[in-house]
Amino acid sequence: MLRLQVNNSTDRWRSFRWTVYLLLAGVAPVGVSGALYVGPGFGTALVGILAFCYGMSIFGVEFTIRMGKQTQIFEFDAAGIQSRGGGLVPRVLLWRDLSRVRLRTGGPPGAPTSLVFVFRAGLLLRILVVDLINHRDIAERVAGFVARYASNVRRVGRLEAVRWDPSLATDGDISTTSPEFEPLFYSAMAVAGPSVNVLLTGQLLLIGVLRAPVIGVGTVAAYVVLGLTQITYCWREVRRISARRGSLPPDWRVRGYFAAGVGFVIWEGLFGLRVLL
Repeated sequence: MLRLQVNNSTDRWRSFRWTVYLLLAGVAPVGVSGALYVGPGFGTALVGILAFCYGMSIFGVEFTIRMGKQTQIFEFDAAGIQSRGGGLVPRVLLWRDLSRVRLRTGGPPGAPTSLVFVFRAGLLLRILVVDLINHRDIAERVAGFVARYASNVRRVGRLEAVRWDPSLATDGDISTTSPEFEPLFYSAMAVAGPSVNVLLTGQLLLIGVLRAPVIGVGTVAAYVVLGLTQITYCWREVRRISARRGSLPPDWRVRGYFAAGVGFVIWEGLFGLRVLL
């Protein structure tokens, strides 16, 4: 039996926390603008609802981080895969129920980063620890169990990246640390925040909330600051990951997402001009 213990790094979840919080912060200008527009009474209730929603969101983020920081344990043997920890419900998944195995890609073009097991019951088991760039030996030992006990299972992805050799399915204990989020995650967050901000501002303009110059300019300015902050923070995380790995600069997809985020921030600024004019 191969016992794989996965420990989670603090840096991984710290950057996740603040990236998500910056995304959630985009709701605040909407609530404050709406409260100022409708005036006392209902406006006060609106701010109270906003505060309650933020409290629930913070609880959800912190709960996710708490579960995700727990150690995960995967055990591979002749029967199948057992998994527990990391917020997962303990599972025993048999090789005969495995429908396919694929390589999840991320980072530079075509760079596989993790093995994903899909079972006939619709269950999906993603082993994020199996980083094929930094932990190829672990990935190949896991792939050895698939080749030995589930040789007929369909495999999807860049199969040449891993040796599917049954002789590699050796017993033992392995402890490692899970990889960080990929640059594509942060680039997606960098475009998600500004794009949602533009959508919310457009809705506020349609219903007339931003007719008052003070409310309108203040809301647009808040969204411009939030958008630039999100993009800057995410770009810093991408550069930090690239520097730590000693890898090449982010690929065209990452740069494209960031360019789209900057475009949405510029679009947001044009809304401010519309309010003034």
